[in-house]
Amino acid sequence: MRGIDTEETLPDFSCDASVTEWIQHLKSGDHEAVSRLWERYFGTVVAMARKQLLSSSRKIADEEDVASRVFQTLWTNASAGKFEQLQHRRDLWQLLFRITQNKVLHHRRRMAEKRNRFLSLDARPGLATASVVDVNAELAELLGVLLQSLEDPRLREIAIRTMQGETVELQAARCGVSEKTIRRKLNLIQKTWEHRVA
Repeated sequence: MRGIDTEETLPDFSCDASVTEWIQHLKSGDHEAVSRLWERYFGTVVAMARKQLLSSSRKIADEEDVASRVFQTLWTNASAGKFEQLQHRRDLWQLLFRITQNKVLHHRRRMAEKRNRFLSLDARPGLATASVVDVNAELAELLGVLLQSLEDPRLREIAIRTMQGETVELQAARCGVSEKTIRRKLNLIQKTWEHRVA
């Protein structure tokens, strides 16, 4: 993992010898390790993603979505033994830098594809574009109603992050709870929404 100039943004690791230990636990599949790394580096990765997204059209939550996907990739691949070169703190930072770059590029491509699909639909003769917009507005309104039906803000956050593709494992690590707790809350969300739309 050489050749990346990240010296200007490299965090101060001088007083954090435990990071190397967390890395080893992460590679062995320890949820507590990814939780600790999340707590220490999530804000830094969000700031890095925000900086890289500045030149593109973005919503407020885009950089957090990118950062969440970065840690999901880190957890999935490290615990599966795919990051053998990850040994110490500097390796971790360079890896986070690379993954963030890839996720930002993927995010931009995804946004460009959505924009191009909309433009291609809008350009088709005879297509009722207003109807498409109306349907999207109705779906957004329904989603808003469903989220508001969850009185506990923690349930709303779990619902949103699940819809964004965040795994149960990563949510459990981020919240510092068991996977069973997250699944129980997801079941509660499902029952609440089923009752709402019944």
